[in-house]
Amino acid sequence: KWFGSFPVTQKPEHVIPAFPEPKAQRVEVPDEFAKLRRIDYVWTTPAFYKEGDAELDIIASALGRSGTGRLYKTLVHEKQLAQSVAAYQGSAQYSSTFTVSVMVKSDADLAAVEKIIQDEVAKVVSAPLEQREVNRAITGFESRFVWGLEGLMSRANQLQSYNHFLGNPDSITMDLDRYRKTNLEKIQATAAKYLTPERRVEVLTVPAKK
Repeated sequence: KWFGSFPVTQKPEHVIPAFPEPKAQRVEVPDEFAKLRRIDYVWTTPAFYKEGDAELDIIASALGRSGTGRLYKTLVHEKQLAQSVAAYQGSAQYSSTFTVSVMVKSDADLAAVEKIIQDEVAKVVSAPLEQREVNRAITGFESRFVWGLEGLMSRANQLQSYNHFLGNPDSITMDLDRYRKTNLEKIQATAAKYLTPERRVEVLTVPAKK
């Protein structure tokens, strides 16, 4: 009665964009609100739930986890060159970004900070992580996941997320198994494939000059 006169249309074809392959570049961005310098290293990485996505989550934990991450311990605690450190795999539908972000203290040597970042990333490329780092990351992912199921809305959102990305809302075990069933060799191989200097985009945010 109400919609029968609407013309019939064809469902558009689902086009999957090509995986982006950015070349190494560096950009400096002045920010009038910034008080400190921030350096971001970013790499293009696999999409949500694709091969390597979970391994990069684990690498991010090993590098940037507050208190125990390699970069956090060196830059914040030991050398006190940074105000904060973060590392994360920003998973998305067609491709993701792996980011290492460091807020540099005002009196710190930026070149020294960047060398530490580069050296630590090179280490996860050239040698396996320690098993305890992987275990710590898996425990963190599992606990956050369980806590996230406490609310009814968060449960509904999680089911719909699986339905959207995977076509199956019943994917909880599969999701957690991505972390539980990986190994040190696979994690290192993923780092070596994606976290190379040739694929790194660097963004330096600096306080704008008055």
